[in-house]
Amino acid sequence: MVTRAEAAPKPRPRWLDFLIGQGLALGSAFAFAGLVGSILILGYHENPLDVFRTVWVFSTSEPSDIARVLSYATPLIFAGLAVAVAFKAGLFNIGVEGQYIVGMATGAAVALSLDSFPRVLLVPLVIIGAMLGSMAFAAIPAILKVKTGAHEVVTTIMLNGIAISLVAWMLRNPLKSSEKGLIDLRTD
Repeated sequence: MVTRAEAAPKPRPRWLDFLIGQGLALGSAFAFAGLVGSILILGYHENPLDVFRTVWVFSTSEPSDIARVLSYATPLIFAGLAVAVAFKAGLFNIGVEGQYIVGMATGAAVALSLDSFPRVLLVPLVIIGAMLGSMAFAAIPAILKVKTGAHEVVTTIMLNGIAISLVAWMLRNPLKSSEKGLIDLRTD
């Protein structure tokens, strides 16, 4: 005779529930993005399947295409992670764009000022410099939040404009290239 305890089904392992939940979330995100993208594409009177096929072919045909996609996606991924970390702490970091471009500019400043260093040392120093520049710029709304109670959404959005102006000034003054004959975005 089978008792009730023996007949009860075994519960699924927690890791399996986690994988199922994450798979459903990922599938839902892809479906939602595909739906919104299709609506936008239809607004331009194009066939969404043709557009998606073209994007797939041109982004995966050669290894350099995949590398290009990853080089464009990496900053977006890190920006998303920065927003997620702040959100997990109960804050809204809308100023990731400004922090990102200030980090790029400080990384460029470190690279230009330490150009004589060996490349093995220069790359980590540039990364550390970019991180410190971004952190210093992100500290402004953090200090304003703690000291004055200013809302981080307002201060970070306003600092995005300041970051653009600051980086434009840096590119036109201390980071400006003096070499002639080169195509350089930092020139007048």
